[in-house]
Amino acid sequence: MKSSSRRSFLSSAAGFAALASPAARAASQPAQAVLPKVRFGKTEITRLIIGSNPFYGYSHFNRILDQSMRDWYTQDRRMEVLHDCERHGINTWQVHYDPQLAEDFRRYRGEGGRMRERQSVMRCTV
Repeated sequence: MKSSSRRSFLSSAAGFAALASPAARAASQPAQAVLPKVRFGKTEITRLIIGSNPFYGYSHFNRILDQSMRDWYTQDRRMEVLHDCERHGINTWQVHYDPQLAEDFRRYRGEGGRMRERQSVMRCTV
């Protein structure tokens, strides 16, 4: 596992943000970006991961924004974002329960997606 400084991580993250812009994405080659990784159990995951809140309308702000997010992120758009993230080197998708998630994950894998899925599990004790 390669050790990375905070500076090199931020530099990589800034580079990813530039690559994620529509203009840069159209001009870029499908080459895999090199992002720093950390050991997580028996696997290595990139320090930059993608979450799922915007996909399923969890803005933590208000219902209007939640609905806008759900309307914008159609299944086709979610697949596009996931494949773009993988092309740019992100290897982990952190998810939480949503009824649409299982179908999305099956479609993503069916389209050749290899990103790992990490479930967010909350445990409540009363």
